[in-house]
Amino acid sequence: MRKILLVSVTLVLLGISSAYSQLSINISSVEVEQNATATVDVTVNNFTDLVTLAYSINYDTTKLEFVNFSNITNSLTGFSVANLTGPGGGAAVKKGQITFLWDDSSLAGKTVAANARLYSINFKAIGAKGTSSEVFVTSTPRKENYVLKNLTEFNSISNVKGKVTIKSDGGGPVDDCVSPTCTNANSLTFIGGTVSGEKDKTVCVPITVKNFTKIEGGQGRITWNTALLQFTEIKVPTTGGLPNFTVENFNTAVPGRVTVVWSSGVPVTLNENTVIFELCYKIVGSSGQTACIDVRGNPDFPEWTNDKGEKVPLCSVK
Repeated sequence: MRKILLVSVTLVLLGISSAYSQLSINISSVEVEQNATATVDVTVNNFTDLVTLAYSINYDTTKLEFVNFSNITNSLTGFSVANLTGPGGGAAVKKGQITFLWDDSSLAGKTVAANARLYSINFKAIGAKGTSSEVFVTSTPRKENYVLKNLTEFNSISNVKGKVTIKSDGGGPVDDCVSPTCTNANSLTFIGGTVSGEKDKTVCVPITVKNFTKIEGGQGRITWNTALLQFTEIKVPTTGGLPNFTVENFNTAVPGRVTVVWSSGVPVTLNENTVIFELCYKIVGSSGQTACIDVRGNPDFPEWTNDKGEKVPLCSVK
């Protein structure tokens, strides 16, 4: 039997709450067989008096292949499948990306009922059995934005992530690593990849970032279960990642734990989904087990700093 190793990690920084009832875009979750079609619904809440709406949806292309859109609502005036762009539908829309753009030409403002489905996305589940992919709202490539009829503008959208899970043989484990949920979609986020492998084999887990904008430094801690994973090395990209960042920024002296400290001295902005480093492990657990990597602020000195020298509080992480 294949050993399934699943890793899902998120570290999120809290944002400032708004007095408004923020628009929310919610994506459903589904579990399907390998190579089957997975249909996720995109629904909305607090869609009130909008005159424009724009955003993107991202997903893991190693797990999902875009097929088409369906179930287009007729309850939103001026909305059709033409308002949606899938991978390859435009020069700026790549694999793993979907964009949405709609406006009310009358400027009267449109309202949609709570929990109304705007459309569905159909994927082919191409990943390995027992793996999964989140499907979520982002600003890549089209920025999140909506405007009310009173011309109040918002540049972030609350969202509930969906997940497509590919069933494993014999009802084995799937991705049960719990990630925190924060209300601000624009929060800085560190995301650990989901990988699989056999016992005694080596796997490397990429750590990517979202909303890494004008950050000057940070420090934190990464932990794992040494009964399941044996640390082997850290890989840092030589180009395209963080400046002034090497393996020397990590302390691996304590088994089951890596501490990282980084400072640039100048504000750094990275593209969405940039890989900043990889953690490599030998799988030592039993077949069918799940290992979770936990990324958190170091409890002794939690700190991520922006270009104003401000410490940004961390979302509570397991």
